[in-house]
Amino acid sequence: FAAFRGQFAIDSDSPLADVTVRIYLDDNVAFERKNVKSGPIYPVVMLPLKDAKTISLEVDYGDNYATEDRFVWLDPALLRKLPDASTQPASAP
Repeated sequence: FAAFRGQFAIDSDSPLADVTVRIYLDDNVAFERKNVKSGPIYPVVMLPLKDAKTISLEVDYGDNYATEDRFVWLDPALLRKLPDASTQPASAP
């Protein structure tokens, strides 16, 4: 596979929800977003896999530990080829 693509959100309207999201490629952090809160659907993450043998998706405690953190991966996918810039979705504001 050439790339990983996905989005994420917290399925809650709790103001206490707070997590850290990480994506590892071969045990190296390739993506990290701290303080993911309830409300918005976060922009698409597109990671070229290059020669990576493994991919790991991790959701860790945020500032409020495990308080009402209902995290959801949205349409995670492994892509056989990298999309061109013209076919990638627009980033969320």
